[in-house]
Amino acid sequence: MKRSILVSAALALLWGGSTSARADFIPAVDFTGGTNSILTNSPETVGYAFTVGASPFAITAVGLEVVSSPSTVRIYQDGQTVDLLTQAIAAGDPTNGSGKYKYHAVTLLLSANTTYDIVYDYPANTNVFINASTVSNDPDITFADSRLAGGTGQHPTSDLFGLGPYFGPAFQGASTAVPEPANLTLLGIGGLGLIGFGWRRRKLPA
Repeated sequence: MKRSILVSAALALLWGGSTSARADFIPAVDFTGGTNSILTNSPETVGYAFTVGASPFAITAVGLEVVSSPSTVRIYQDGQTVDLLTQAIAAGDPTNGSGKYKYHAVTLLLSANTTYDIVYDYPANTNVFINASTVSNDPDITFADSRLAGGTGQHPTSDLFGLGPYFGPAFQGASTAVPEPANLTLLGIGGLGLIGFGWRRRKLPA
């Protein structure tokens, strides 16, 4: 009897506490086609907006398409002016990940059903991919729109030039599913079972 209680409690804990995390897609938003050309002869803030799906999304790395000048990648909630993440990327950083981006490991959890912007400080007279013909998305991320504003360090909510999408910055990550209410109930039952088993053991005579 005691053994069956312990086994049942352990199974409930395992079942109720499980979460699903999909393997990383590299990058979460990517492109094909487009033109790799000089965008402008002045510094700009360039990037795109994306929407997180029904589960929170954990960003594990941000990157930048290979550039000859140092820059900074930033992520902020669309319509806001506070950066949630800022990552400097040097011109000499090695290319890794998918082969065309310079990635840095980061930790950032994004809320479900929320739109965010990822941008970078575009150095004047450098190349960037514009007018991408196809956008491929991580299943948990939806590409929203392009972003561009004059000057660096900005928080654009639209595309000043109308030439996007622009693909310079990138990110990697995976969704983090939250346990369903039924599984949380099982988790509680499992915990109570373990507590009850421990109490019974203390009550038994030596």
